[in-house]
Amino acid sequence: MWDIGSNGIGNLGFLYSYSPNASLPTTTSEYINDLQGREEITYQQFNAFPSSVSQQTVRYFTLGGGQQSIRYYDTPASGTPTWSNLLYDNRGLLSSAQLTPAGTSGVQTLAVQTRNVAGLVTKRHTDVASGPMTYVESNWTYDKLGRITNQVVQKGAGTTQVARQALAYFGNDDPKTLDHYLGTGTTNHKHFTYAFDWRHQLTTVGETALPNAFTAAYTYNPAGRFLSARETAAALPNSDVRPRNVNYQYNGTDPEEVTALTNVSNGAVAWAYAYDASGNQTMRCSGPIASNACTGTDETD
Repeated sequence: MWDIGSNGIGNLGFLYSYSPNASLPTTTSEYINDLQGREEITYQQFNAFPSSVSQQTVRYFTLGGGQQSIRYYDTPASGTPTWSNLLYDNRGLLSSAQLTPAGTSGVQTLAVQTRNVAGLVTKRHTDVASGPMTYVESNWTYDKLGRITNQVVQKGAGTTQVARQALAYFGNDDPKTLDHYLGTGTTNHKHFTYAFDWRHQLTTVGETALPNAFTAAYTYNPAGRFLSARETAAALPNSDVRPRNVNYQYNGTDPEEVTALTNVSNGAVAWAYAYDASGNQTMRCSGPIASNACTGTDETD
């Protein structure tokens, strides 16, 4: 449950959230905006047993409207924030970030960016002060149209490849293939191929280097909304793909609202959704909805 209030000029002023059956807010969030409507100060208090914890964030902006620095107070009363500063080049493009942890005076420079004449980032580098890894960086290359063709993430001491991605494109700029590598060898290599319809909507995905790592097929109605989705995936570590072969149902008052996903195999409702009169999603269920309640698992949380 939430209580939401305005600050009087159209911006969010406060947000109170409540645990089930609680009369006092579990979390309190307050927002202060500057005259341009930018969020300048955020204050949050977590009323957790046995004591409350508060956090505060203060933001500063450049004359051009860019974010210049942020102060993070885990406990505002301590008066010792963590500082982060953003630096820009003469073109107003972000060049690096600086971090000063709370209780220290040292400044660590992060994400130093090198750009080409078009302003595209070709390298992002961070030196590591201690430990076996001396730096971490990403390098990008582009084709003549400014499309990314290669990205390599590497670390030191010694140049060690952490990950790499290589892309090829159709003439209309849709990606044609993606080669993805983890580590230095070719064992953890996946080769993805893509196909699109005339509206640049993704229709199929295939993976050939590690069969069945991920395959998918999608169809759309004349308005461009999903009609069906079929996704399969191998049992890979940390994968969050839910294999499915479903049709999309739009039976609400708003044609944009997906009300259910039904299994192609038997027509049963795999997931169901409910909305309020303003179109906000109020319920997401694994299984159908009956009498305004989930008959399967409530996935709203």
